Amino acid sequence: MKTINILCSILLASGLALFTTTSTAEEKIKRQWQTSACFNFSLSVWDKKSQGHYLAKYIVTAADGKVFVAEKKAGDNPDTAQVTFPDNFRDKDTNLKAWINCSHGESYAWEMYADGMLVESGTFVTSRKKTKVSNPDRLQDSIVKTVM
Repeated sequence: MKTINILCSILLASGLALFTTTSTAEEKIKRQWQTSACFNFSLSVWDKKSQGHYLAKYIVTAADGKVFVAEKKAGDNPDTAQVTFPDNFRDKDTNLKAWINCSHGESYAWEMYADGMLVESGTFVTSRKKTKVSNPDRLQDSIVKTVM
C-alpha cells in the first residue's frame, strides 16, 4: 500500500511538472501585448482685462449626441476657470461622470461660455492608429505603437 502511494505521488508530481513546463512554453508562444491610451483636454476661458468674478460654463457634445457640462466660478487668476474633459464634466441628462471613447475614437464639439455669453467653440477628434512592429520577439518591439 505504501509503495502504491509513493508511486502515485511520483506520477502526480511528474505530471504537474510536465504541465507547468508545457503551460509556460505555450504562454510564451501565445503572449501578446495590449496597450491602452486615452485622452483628456483642458479648456479655459479668462478675460485678462476683467478684475471681477464670473461663471465659466463648458459644454462638450459627443458625436452620438451625448452632452457633457462643467461649470466653474472663476476670478482674477486664469487657472481658476480651467477644466479638464472628461474629468470635470457630467452628463447633462443623467448627471453621471463624463466618459470618452478611448478604444475607437470619436469627434467632440465644445463651447465655452462666460457669464452666459458664448466666447469660443470648436471641435476635437480622438483617434488611435495601430501599427505593426518589426520584431515581436523583442519586448520594446512587441508593444503596439499608438499615434495620437
